[in-house]
Amino acid sequence: MSFDPYCRLYLQSPLEKAELLKQCAHSVGGTVSGSVLENELLVFDLKSNDDFDEDRFTAENRFVFAKYTAEIEGIDFEVSEDDFIDTLCKLIVALRASGILVSASCDFEETVVEKTGWNWTESSPHHP
Repeated sequence: MSFDPYCRLYLQSPLEKAELLKQCAHSVGGTVSGSVLENELLVFDLKSNDDFDEDRFTAENRFVFAKYTAEIEGIDFEVSEDDFIDTLCKLIVALRASGILVSASCDFEETVVEKTGWNWTESSPHHP
């Protein structure tokens, strides 16, 4: 099976979009234009979540109601699987270290758990 360099993140943060993008760029490098961060490996497109609901965010399936979503794709389809996942996980760890709640939805969620220490699942719905 070929690797699909794609992941959707759900992010809960009090920061405004521009500040959150700046923090992401600080974590993994790259340039920001509008709502998009681009570095040598990935394109990170941050959006306000249409399903954002602060009250429902506290429920067990809370991440679907987070304030932001981000679609992350490889800069091209030639990006290596290891490099893409390592950069994505570096970003997740840095954001969590600054107090931002982040959950990844992708084909390699088990690897995200191994590299970052946690990802939302029904059996582990709360960040440790």
